[in-house]
Amino acid sequence: MGDKYSGLGRTFATQCRRADAERRKAFAEGRTFAVITNDAVTYVRPRGAGNGAAPSTLEAAMYQLREEGIRALKDPSCQRRLSELSNTQLREVVGRLKALRGRYPKITKEVITIIVQMRLRIEMVANEPAA
Repeated sequence: MGDKYSGLGRTFATQCRRADAERRKAFAEGRTFAVITNDAVTYVRPRGAGNGAAPSTLEAAMYQLREEGIRALKDPSCQRRLSELSNTQLREVVGRLKALRGRYPKITKEVITIIVQMRLRIEMVANEPAA
């Protein structure tokens, strides 16, 4: 299949395609977005996404983070995947990255810190009283 995922591993490319299809479906359903910014990255998170993303989206984000590190956080596809994760899923990502850090040199303290900051900002926004 000749698309933007050509040249990637077959399993990862399949997960990316699934995550993109799920994202297009969510967009077609008319969900709105709120922008959450961080000094290093701008994230877009669907409002009311309490259930989080599909497991394939989480796994695609994990793969990209562990293989590309900080570069992944600047990639729009990874930003989108991270934005779809629930707070619980973001906690899982942080825990898994910490556990994998010794085996994958691209997983730096900076990568983990940015994701923790993202999670904390989402919690702050979620806990703000409605206007």
